[in-house]
Amino acid sequence: MSAIRNILYVASALIAASVILVFVPWSTLNAFMGWFGPFAFPDDPLVQYTVKVMMLIFFWLGVLMAVAVWRAEHHELILLILGWTFMSAGGACLVLGWVYGVPWFFYIDAAVSAAVGVLAIIYRSQALAREDAAD
Repeated sequence: MSAIRNILYVASALIAASVILVFVPWSTLNAFMGWFGPFAFPDDPLVQYTVKVMMLIFFWLGVLMAVAVWRAEHHELILLILGWTFMSAGGACLVLGWVYGVPWFFYIDAAVSAAVGVLAIIYRSQALAREDAAD
């Protein structure tokens, strides 16, 4: 039980750490993306805005997940929603990766996302079982 909780805490911290990318200069962010393949973001203000807002949203998803894991007995629905969100994102990563022909490295997103989703749902069911046993 505590192993799953710790894994979810680490995952939420890594997701929340994406806020760092909001403050990284655009050229540095593109150079970082260049390590993973020939893909780079266009130097367009609308793209920059969208990517950086997405990173900010990921930050808050990480914070929300940490709070839900911390007080699982009070945030069962949030854990369920986050679990299914990550599992569906894993499926979307597989499909989009296949459609757009991304390098194999990007399929790790699908596996990690699906795994975090499954762990969140398992952790939720364990929290529900603990709560029922306490009653």
